[in-house]
Amino acid sequence: MLIEPRYAALIVAHANGADLERIREAMRDAEAAADFETFEVCDGRFHQALADATHNRLMIEIYRTITLARELAEWGELKRRSITPERRAAYEREHREIVEALQLRDVSRAEAALAGHLVNIRQNLLGS
Repeated sequence: MLIEPRYAALIVAHANGADLERIREAMRDAEAAADFETFEVCDGRFHQALADATHNRLMIEIYRTITLARELAEWGELKRRSITPERRAAYEREHREIVEALQLRDVSRAEAALAGHLVNIRQNLLGS
């Protein structure tokens, strides 16, 4: 919540077409995923592609650390227990909103979409 929504301004300022295409590709792969494990890998790629698109070494390395935490068994179990078809569909809609805002170079909309997505994830994982 403290870091990822702030990517929006950096992505809008620094991302190129190839960066945005990597984000879209990860989003499409997540949507096409046939099972939880594949979805989770693609979701991680989506969020890492956002960090990479900032072209800010600190942000990229911070998200790599977050990715390592995502790979812990505890995170996976929380995610597995919390995911439902409805929640996955909501995450996919939220990803599309993030991508659309970034493509339009709308910083405030992208920041709000990222923050809203993370709030929903937190609510689904932790109930708070």
